Amino acid sequence: AGVLLALLGGGGGGAKAGRIAATVPVTSGASSLAADRDGAVVAGPGSELTAVDNADNPEPIQVQGGLLHVAERGVAVNGDSFWLDNAEDGVVRIERRPGGAAEPVGVAPSRYHRLAATGDGILVLSPDEGTIERLDLDGALVATGAAPRGANHLAADANFGYALFKNRSDTTDRSIYTVDATTLDHAEPPAKGLLGTKIKTGDENLYVQHGTGLDVVRSAPGSTTRMIDVGDGVRDFDENEGWLWVTYADGTLKRFELASGSPEGDPLELPGVGIAVDARDDRAWVLLDTDKLIDVRP
Repeated sequence: AGVLLALLGGGGGGAKAGRIAATVPVTSGASSLAADRDGAVVAGPGSELTAVDNADNPEPIQVQGGLLHVAERGVAVNGDSFWLDNAEDGVVRIERRPGGAAEPVGVAPSRYHRLAATGDGILVLSPDEGTIERLDLDGALVATGAAPRGANHLAADANFGYALFKNRSDTTDRSIYTVDATTLDHAEPPAKGLLGTKIKTGDENLYVQHGTGLDVVRSAPGSTTRMIDVGDGVRDFDENEGWLWVTYADGTLKRFELASGSPEGDPLELPGVGIAVDARDDRAWVLLDTDKLIDVRP
């Protein structure tokens, strides 16, 4: 790791959904991705993270983290730290620098946790315990709230946290449980009756996947909902600055204009299947099933 491979997407045909500006090898078996304005971090099985900054010629940084046995577990980035769900220690905070040490932050080990960055810290969902906890940027516990047991997805913005939980037996779609991001008290959902299989937050909206549709709803109680049809085979999605990026099981990526809900250009062929995407500023970071992280630009 440490070699940056520049690739240009597109090539032939009409306009594409984007171009691949860079491809970075990441830790083997990587399964989780998180990004902010300064870069991205990828986690997978083993004892290393791979972090990439937004410099013109970024180099992957192997961040030593002790026994980080990560597989399908949560990872987040906020402030000067990476945050990781670790089977050995629960949730750990890792200084955002080469060789940063892993420091347990007092969240009890669990079968798994889900993590999400909020305005001034990290939310931690513990499905086995039926709790949501809020940590400040130093890793201190500042609030605890209830959550449905078995909730399997977590998203957050500056005002609210959202968890998906199953409350009926006849559907794969799940309901949304909403909490105030500061107090973790139960809060009114942004819209009634939302159901889905995955949730994400964007600049001002909550996004809920259900079948071939993504519900778009303002992240405030009493909001109206509209739907964007993104098609079959969706693996992951994220929105930033008016663009919705969607990866598919056939190894393609599409970019939708949020205002119109229409796709922009032809699908972009990826060098692998995009299993996770996190859009930030002028790019979308996409984690591939081939142990590569790509930087895609409009």
